[in-house]
Amino acid sequence: MPDAYEQYLVPVVFRPFAEDLAARATALHPGRVLELAAGTGALTSILLTEAPSAEVTATDLNEAMVAFGSARATGAAWRRADAQRLPFPDGGFDLAAAGFTVEDERELTLEGRAASTADLATGYLTGTPVRLAVEERGGGPTVRATVIEEMTARLGTGPAVAPMTAYVFRAASVPRRRI
Repeated sequence: MPDAYEQYLVPVVFRPFAEDLAARATALHPGRVLELAAGTGALTSILLTEAPSAEVTATDLNEAMVAFGSARATGAAWRRADAQRLPFPDGGFDLAAAGFTVEDERELTLEGRAASTADLATGYLTGTPVRLAVEERGGGPTVRATVIEEMTARLGTGPAVAPMTAYVFRAASVPRRRI
């Protein structure tokens, strides 16, 4: 799954946002970075290059993604972790226990580009948990062929280009008041 995710989905869906987010983060001159849902390390790799003095910890729930990412972005500390139950001490990364205030919130629309509709369909069918659901029910090749046929009928045979939107928040920890 990580190989297909890296080959078909990262360039189309994740890299455009990773590049933007890395630029935003490095402009803040971070000392420590905690990345949640790091996948195969698209953002992690850029952060390590653009902010070489930062200590980067990358996490993902999927062990296969952690293994792939840790081989790809060797300068980061990689951990398997559920973002809802992080295995780090309170305040270790100035998380919710320290309090956050949202300083900036914006909607960001970037363009995703896939070499073909078939590549995009292959990415979603083999590089995400959808793969397991399809395999459990049998008929993986048949399902893949049907999805590719349907998507190609709707989107055409050439490169697939579409806008993608994300919401980007910048938050800072609120200094604790001592009593």
